[in-house]
Amino acid sequence: TAASGGFNLASTSGPLASVASNLKLWCKGDAGVVKDASGNVMEWKDISGNGIKFTQGTSTARPVLTAASASFNGYPALTFTTSQYLALSSSLDGGATSTYTAFVVDWVTGTNYRLCSSNSTNWLFGNWGGAEEKCYCNGWISSSANTPTPDVLAHMYELSSNGTTGSGTNFYDYGVLQATGTAGSPNGPGVMQLNGYS
Repeated sequence: TAASGGFNLASTSGPLASVASNLKLWCKGDAGVVKDASGNVMEWKDISGNGIKFTQGTSTARPVLTAASASFNGYPALTFTTSQYLALSSSLDGGATSTYTAFVVDWVTGTNYRLCSSNSTNWLFGNWGGAEEKCYCNGWISSSANTPTPDVLAHMYELSSNGTTGSGTNFYDYGVLQATGTAGSPNGPGVMQLNGYS
């Protein structure tokens, strides 16, 4: 993202019962958002019931909540600049190879940096290095040479991995398969982070 822009992260509303029973983390723009005295987001609480949350202890590195984002049909969204990020305080998978599916909805303005990444292992999906539709799970799933021109549209990325077996990791954008590959070890996000890396 550029200093003049930012990116938004949101999820649509819906009943929790419609989501798989083994859900580990679910964050929504209209639930679990805790703001500081300046109105910046200091915590984004998981609503799955597992008590996980994204946090930011440094007030100048906190994103803001956009109450009705035009980019997401009026739904609330978190808006970050390049110097703002949120991180989990613990690993989602304990640093072990795991089977998982992850979704994120984003819209980027300015330069594309990392949206969904890890601060404990080499893992990311969505945007990276000025390109979109990128996926790395301790090894490229999308081609490192494939650099689609960034657009100004919302994207719904999905990453599904069954471990480090051959071609066991699939990466999608709006349900369209972008890449299939073999993840390195560990294949999962570990301590997930939103924004913060270029």
